[in-house]
Amino acid sequence: LEDRLKSAIKRINPWLNENNVKNAFKEITSVASASLMEANEFIHKLISSDEYTPKQIIDGKETYKPVSFIDFNNLENNDFLIVNQMKFKGQEKNSIPDLVVFVNGMPLAVIECKSPKAQGAEAEAISDLRYYQNNSEKLFHYNQVCAGIYKVGGRYGAIGAKEEHYQVYKSEDTKDIEALLDKEPTAQDTLIYNLFEKERFLDLIRNFV
Repeated sequence: LEDRLKSAIKRINPWLNENNVKNAFKEITSVASASLMEANEFIHKLISSDEYTPKQIIDGKETYKPVSFIDFNNLENNDFLIVNQMKFKGQEKNSIPDLVVFVNGMPLAVIECKSPKAQGAEAEAISDLRYYQNNSEKLFHYNQVCAGIYKVGGRYGAIGAKEEHYQVYKSEDTKDIEALLDKEPTAQDTLIYNLFEKERFLDLIRNFV
């Protein structure tokens, strides 16, 4: 989401001049790669480390200062957005994931939702996630988590993962979720809370992907 990403780059890196804001935007949106995995690895380095250091004159001195695309130190300095049923251009037809999680305009997670009553709900959700990756590859250049949920269950994985490599999120500590929901959490609640609570999600991206 161009406007949100450019605004985030300016907000997180207030020292950047306008030309380098444009350069930083181009760096993370114009990725030349031979494969989805290669593009994804390149972008992960950009968003999780001090990989990109443009030249700029600051206080009269030529400086190479790292650009941050996510503010890991100040949670509220980031722009969080979840969009339902957004269309993405595909090779065959549009891909329409149920939920896309954006941070600073970048689509960092895709969540596919199925009815708990549907036969084979889990397999269908993961199959859809794998289809979207093949059909709309550029969406997944930024992806850090793919998740399939169906209320009574849910599993998550990385791009390229086969169905058997998607994992259940196991957590014995449910006090925080119970307090938030005021009810016994479902397996879907456990996965969503533990992967997508803002601070935990950013920690996952930075330190565990």
